Amino acid sequence: MKKLIFVCAIFFLLCGGASAARLHVFVNIDYRGTSPVYFKVKSLNLLDEGGNPVSVPVSKPLITTKVPFGQNFLASAEVPEGAYKGVSLEIEGAGRGTAKFDSATGLDVKIPAKWELKEGESRCLFLTWDVQASLR
Repeated sequence: MKKLIFVCAIFFLLCGGASAARLHVFVNIDYRGTSPVYFKVKSLNLLDEGGNPVSVPVSKPLITTKVPFGQNFLASAEVPEGAYKGVSLEIEGAGRGTAKFDSATGLDVKIPAKWELKEGESRCLFLTWDVQASLR
């Protein structure tokens, strides 16, 4: 019985101090073309209420139209609880077929969106990439 109480106490000590939420980020593809298009994400940041970046480690940086169901997984991480006002993506490169778009390198895409994360919550954030609009 003492061992069980000790294990429970350790568990609550480890979990009790955390004020984090879990965030999963996906990129949905809106594309009707046949030639594969892609971009590579260098960094992903949430923008807090003050506009300060909160870094989210990118798990799968390559976003491509060559995925089933038109959805790419980008990241999953624990992030601080709080209010956020947007997302910022830094693009490392992009291309269509074998052609590369050098102008996309270093591009910082800011996406406004207001939401709040509370301690212990798990949320999914779905970003939509309109491929045709980005190629114009």
